[in-house]
Amino acid sequence: MFFEEKYTPRMADFDRRGRMSLSSLLCIIEDIGGHHSHAAGDDVYSNLREGVAWINAQWRVRITALPGMFDSVTVTTWARELTNPVSVLRDYTVADGKGDILVRAEAKFALIEAKTGRIMRIGPDRYEPYGPETKALFDTPMPRLRPPADMGEAVPVALRRADMDFNGHVHNTRYLDLAAQAMPEDAFENVTGIDIAYRRSLTEGENAAVAVKDVPEGRFAVIYGGDGPSCFIRLLEGEDRP
Repeated sequence: MFFEEKYTPRMADFDRRGRMSLSSLLCIIEDIGGHHSHAAGDDVYSNLREGVAWINAQWRVRITALPGMFDSVTVTTWARELTNPVSVLRDYTVADGKGDILVRAEAKFALIEAKTGRIMRIGPDRYEPYGPETKALFDTPMPRLRPPADMGEAVPVALRRADMDFNGHVHNTRYLDLAAQAMPEDAFENVTGIDIAYRRSLTEGENAAVAVKDVPEGRFAVIYGGDGPSCFIRLLEGEDRP
């Protein structure tokens, strides 16, 4: 099932250049994926009552252009066929009013037991209502992120209550904003791709810090929690990034 929804951006979605911010982009495609889940009878709050939750484990986003201010976009998303009993893939496209694809994205999700965080098997009764598709936007596996050997000094960053989601963790789209606190002001201006891998969720009251290093393909950030790395982020610059 290809689930499609038009989105009219808000003023808060744009940066000082009049282009959609990267964190807003992630929020929008995630939200419309959530609407697809709701349509499939697998929404957030019914799952919480059941004691389970979907968590985002990884993002791969490739950007041809970012929407401009007041430009409505159409987001199309679909769940891929289940090939792994403990994780699933979802694809997204963001198109402009002419139908040109501006953004391609892929996310990996896992189903967990809400109280313990234990990863659960994904059964067909839960997944088949999504109408899984065979189409994949990328012909390579999601990249495995490894930080450079010497990330250098980490800069402390404050976690706010506003960063937390309904699970009591820092929401997955907020990690990009945390990384920005340790980057130059223009760090996001030439980004053509985003890779994010979540290792462990940050929680309210935890001490967090961010280390950033320039790498040949762009920038790499590691967000640390109280007991080690929590998230890896790679910002890509230039064309033809897989």
